[in-house]
Amino acid sequence: MANSIDSDFNVFSEYISVDYKTGKIFWKAQPSTQIKVGDEAGSDDRYGYRKLCFRKRMFLVHRVVFLLANGRWPIGQIDHINGNRKDNRIENLREATHSLNMQNQRKAMSSNHSSGLLGVTLHKNGKWQALIKTNGKSRYIGLFPTPEEAHAAYILAKRELHDGCTI
Repeated sequence: MANSIDSDFNVFSEYISVDYKTGKIFWKAQPSTQIKVGDEAGSDDRYGYRKLCFRKRMFLVHRVVFLLANGRWPIGQIDHINGNRKDNRIENLREATHSLNMQNQRKAMSSNHSSGLLGVTLHKNGKWQALIKTNGKSRYIGLFPTPEEAHAAYILAKRELHDGCTI
């Protein structure tokens, strides 16, 4: 009897084809009467990822692309190397730990970033502070007159300290 990973690959490869140049997936068999063979599979979610409802389960398209390209589900997370969550070309996807995936973050995700720039906040003295987190600890980079200068310093430190950084 095949294990669930083998059967997942076989089932998905029966119903889904991947255009590896674009990273888009298409129906090659009709899973329901509402879907036509050849239609692009999946839709965008509110977080910017493509998702797919298949056999009453939700799947992220980048994980399905990885499965079909590699014959197995990814271990851990998938990182979009260029930061574009809709770009599911296989060369843009890599297996990653949570830590590695966070090192490739490109936008300030928190309201704590008063500048809107990654790694940059307004210091109480009115200057712009650059901080970077590495190995679970914040490292002070410096204070700068503009948020752009603080961000440039942050990017330099990020490239040096974060192996997963592709900026």
